[in-house]
Amino acid sequence: MNKFLTKHIFWVLQTVGWGSFGLFVITVNKIAKNSIGLFITLLGFMVVGIFVTSLTRWFLRRFVNLEEFKAVDILKIVLIVVCTSLLFPYISYWSGYALGKMMRLIIEDKTEFFNEPKERYRWNDIRQYVGYMIIVTGWTVFYFVIKVIRQANNQRVHRLELKQKVKQAQLNTLKGHMNPQFMFTSLNNIKGLMLEDVPKSRTMLTKLSEMLRYSLTKNNVNTVLLEEELEMIENYVALVQIQYQDRFQIRYDIQKEALKMEIPPMLVHNLVEHTSKNGILLRREGGEIQLKVVKEKEAIQISVGHSGSTGGSKETDRLKNKITHRLRLMYGDRAQFIEDFAHTGTRYLVTLPFKPLNIVTSAAPKDQEHAD
Repeated sequence: MNKFLTKHIFWVLQTVGWGSFGLFVITVNKIAKNSIGLFITLLGFMVVGIFVTSLTRWFLRRFVNLEEFKAVDILKIVLIVVCTSLLFPYISYWSGYALGKMMRLIIEDKTEFFNEPKERYRWNDIRQYVGYMIIVTGWTVFYFVIKVIRQANNQRVHRLELKQKVKQAQLNTLKGHMNPQFMFTSLNNIKGLMLEDVPKSRTMLTKLSEMLRYSLTKNNVNTVLLEEELEMIENYVALVQIQYQDRFQIRYDIQKEALKMEIPPMLVHNLVEHTSKNGILLRREGGEIQLKVVKEKEAIQISVGHSGSTGGSKETDRLKNKITHRLRLMYGDRAQFIEDFAHTGTRYLVTLPFKPLNIVTSAAPKDQEHAD
């Protein structure tokens, strides 16, 4: 219903406006003597009013451009209003005359409601033209007020859509992708593994392809299930262990209720990859990554810690800025990213609300020509 009213607002306002005005005029002047006369007169009043003002609207849309409004357009509006006001009484009279002729042929007019007027219609009465001038001028002002309001609203919607598109483009830029260097290293490691264990190398190749598919397909979405992200991380760990074996371990502490929660894709993977590449793998003895996810009352808390140190490097600063900006776009100030240094190692703590902000672009309004 709302969609219909929005699309056909002009005709809805025309029908309601002229119907109400016609009923007021007929009632005040006591024109109709019975219900049939009232209905037919009101219908004729509405038809004439809608026809004349729709014709006025056509000329206004044809010759007056609000987007490039100039001083000459004021003269055009005045000329259109004057011409309409001069034509309105003629159209009203002859329409009423024709309606009376037809009605006397269709129904029995005992009250002589549809008889021709006894007095000659006075075309030189200036008062009627002044009255029609007031009516047409008021209608024109109201038309432009509605048109300006709707244009302002459409521009506001357009700005919001543009803002959302920019935000989505920024998100797509900030989304983590699979590291090309990691792919190159993994392929070389799998190539060497094929000389020792062909079945395992095939398994590792499958894991690498799944990681690549995940990185490509999830680039078009803003959230994924935590369990999907964990599969990506498990594949990553398996591929890294081809080269580093026991030097690289990961310990999971995942709350079961959190597995079905939505998080930004590649977020946890980026943290795990960063802590491994720039942390424990730089140490001769290696180390262990602790991945903990807890579902709280109103948020999801993700903790990625390790026994090494990744602070102070340019890559760490870039990662922090990237994640912070991404979370701000998706969650506003409801998300938090903290880097914590302690004597036991480094920990990244991410706190996310259950749902991101609405960054889905809405469809552009259609059929604008029906809205004014």
